[in-house]
Amino acid sequence: MEFYFVKLRNINAPQVMIDPKHSSRYICFKDINQAARYRTFVSKHCQKFGNWPKINLTEDYIEVKNPKDDGRSLAFYESMFEVEIKSQRDLDILSITNGISYFYCHHFDYEDLLTINFSGQEIDGNADHVAYVNNINYRLKEMD
Repeated sequence: MEFYFVKLRNINAPQVMIDPKHSSRYICFKDINQAARYRTFVSKHCQKFGNWPKINLTEDYIEVKNPKDDGRSLAFYESMFEVEIKSQRDLDILSITNGISYFYCHHFDYEDLLTINFSGQEIDGNADHVAYVNNINYRLKEMD
């Protein structure tokens, strides 16, 4: 099984959502087409409004500021993202060492830049305490 992540290139960060229980989850997609549709949506949203869309399922609605066209092309914004493929094993390792949870998006679509439709399932990450602590210690040593 493969998982497709839409990530910002310059900081190597996947897209995140807040689930109804106030937990942060990395968003991943079941196939390249769903990931590409999400990438286009995010790029168009940023081009029109000047900021990244927020997917926060704890709120009934999210205020969107007035459009701000900075003159940059859609291709410019799309070039800021890449789609990375990860395996089930990759997700398991990230969950064990970092406690990361995911939203596995089966379907993503948008009617306009203010309304999205998606379905999927939550994948809860359970960190192994020893692996988690070792990972943090390793990162701290890299900072020295």
